Amino acid sequence: MARAPEKLHSVAEMVELEGIPKAYLSAILNILVRYGVITSRRGPSGGYLLARSPNEISLARVVEVLEGPLFPVVCLGPGSEPCLDCNADCAARWALGSASRAAWQALESLHVSDLTHCPTAAQSGPPRGLPLYVEPRGRSSGAPIDTTPNPIPKP
Repeated sequence: MARAPEKLHSVAEMVELEGIPKAYLSAILNILVRYGVITSRRGPSGGYLLARSPNEISLARVVEVLEGPLFPVVCLGPGSEPCLDCNADCAARWALGSASRAAWQALESLHVSDLTHCPTAAQSGPPRGLPLYVEPRGRSSGAPIDTTPNPIPKP
């Protein structure tokens, strides 16, 4: 849809182009319509199209609609309280919260229009400054992996 946002796209066309099972694609499309990411038109010449420009729809919005918020643990959700077994210095909550925020920021910086091309890293580098691969800490040029725990700052 992002490659031709003004054109109606049929389910049959998308199934053929993307190789996604029809029932699965239909379920995804219904969710995207319900949340206003795409619109649908019924009838023999009907189909689906993006509700807004591909440059205006963030991947974060698409992920949130299809998968829900990116909270790897319940205690990070909106309005949640720390776990009963947790204290204010919970390292897991801090680490997973940091990872969740970083993932969300990366998805917010990308848009549906970014899915229309897939340049190789050699041609263009990481998308919008995001790394394609992060070398594990302590590992460069084949050095053994440093298994010393990272110091975790207090919030």
